[in-house]
Formats: sequence, C-alpha cells, structure tokens
Amino acid sequence: MNIKKPKITTCEDIDINEIKNIEYITNYNIKGTINSKIEINEQTIDTCIFTNIDFTNIELNKVDLVDCIFENCNLSNKIFDNKLITRVTFKNCKMLGTSFITSSIKDVEIDKCITKYLNFTNAKINNVSIKESEIIDATYYETEIKELEITNTNLNGTEFVNSILKGVDLSTCEINDTTFDLKSIKGMKINMFQCPALIRMLGIEVI
Repeated sequence: MNIKKPKITTCEDIDINEIKNIEYITNYNIKGTINSKIEINEQTIDTCIFTNIDFTNIELNKVDLVDCIFENCNLSNKIFDNKLITRVTFKNCKMLGTSFITSSIKDVEIDKCITKYLNFTNAKINNVSIKESEIIDATYYETEIKELEITNTNLNGTEFVNSILKGVDLSTCEINDTTFDLKSIKGMKINMFQCPALIRMLGIEVI
C-alpha cells in the first residue's frame, strides 16, 4: 500500500499554549503542557507536528486535519465527525472514544495506538494503514472502505456492519470477539486458525 505521507518540511517550534493566539495553525512543531483550556474552532490544522500533547483540555470544533503528525498524544473523546482527515499519522497515541462519523479519511496511518470505541460510522476510508494497535470495540457501520491495511492489531469487540472488507487481510489480527455481518466478510482474508472463531460467529456448528 502506497500511503502518501504528511507533507512536512520546516516547521516553527511553538508551545501548545501559544496556539490560542494564532489565527491559522499551519507549519508548526507543537510541544508543551497545557496551562488552561484551549478552543480551536472551524480551522484546518495544516502541516503540523504534535508531540506529547494531552488534548483533554483542548476543544476541537469543526477541525480538519491535513498533513499532520500526532506522536505520543492523547486524543481521547475528540470529535472529527463530518471532517477531512488526509495525510495524517497517529503514532503511539491514545484514542479512546474518538469519533470520525461521516468523515473522509484518506492516506492515514494509525501505528502502535491504543484505542477503544473508535467510531467510523458512515465514514469514507481510503488508503488507510492500521498496524500494531489495540482497536477494541470500534464501530464500522456502513463504512465505505477502499484500500484498508490492518496488521498485527487487536480487533476484539469491533463491529463491521454493511462495511465491505473485500481484499482486506486480517490474518495477522486478533478477531476472536470481532463481529461481522455477511455483507462485510465477503472477500475478506483470514488464516486457517481464525476460521473456528468466524464459523462460531455465523452460528455454524462443526461436528
């Protein structure tokens, strides 16, 4: 899979607390510890690197993400519904309850992240790589999936409903408690050891 990386060249170093005074958040290397609540409204965060940032006290309202890297960040409960997420890397991040409902997600990497209750309902996923992560209890409901690569990832509790996984290889993933409907699994790739879990889920009894 050829994922387009974030287009980042030279970024100005700033402290996270300074972004509240910036009209356009673009071309910044952002670090530091938040001193007080920050609101970011109706912006496209473009060509930025966030390192070791806890977003608990950062309110994101109608924010698009373009050409960004988030490393060792806490993005739990952040809402990116109906937004554009393109050429973005999430590495070693915590994303509990993060929502991408009806969003356009293209050329995105999720690497070594811990997540729970991610919501991709009605999202459009195109050229996305998820690897060595904990994607637990996520929801893919009527998600449009094109070019999705998932490797060495725990998908326990995740639900795929009306989300076609044709060509998606889950053979290196944990799927014992993953739920699929018949529409979603057609053309999906698994290994022989995963077959019993899938057969049980479909209500088939092997004698």
